[in-house]
Amino acid sequence: MAHDLNSADIERGSDAEDAVVLKLAHEIFGADAVTAIAYFGIDAWFEGRDEDVARCARLVKACAN
Repeated sequence: MAHDLNSADIERGSDAEDAVVLKLAHEIFGADAVTAIAYFGIDAWFEGRDEDVARCARLVKACAN
């Protein structure tokens, strides 16, 4: 079950850029935003983009708290 992002999730982003990413993901993907971020993280992992993997993990974790 996907976690629906809300304004509290957006404010929990670790920095201003993360907050913007969370806000845009919510606007684009709605209730599936966290799932979309996780898929982007998996894609980044397969492509060896470690910074993007770390960011996606951080964003998903921020939404889970």
